[in-house]
Amino acid sequence: MPRQRNSRDENAPIEEKHYGYKNHINADAATSLIQAYQVTPANVHDSQVFEDLLAT
Repeated sequence: MPRQRNSRDENAPIEEKHYGYKNHINADAATSLIQAYQVTPANVHDSQVFEDLLAT
């Protein structure tokens, strides 16, 4: 029977690599209009740009 999942050791190198970009968006809930946005590399966590987006 084939294995369904990788082991933790097999996943470690996969989880450490981040490719591409991530869009962080501040949108108005009432109008759905974008008020601010920031594009970062994929390895930047959302919490790193949270305050910058709310400040605008």
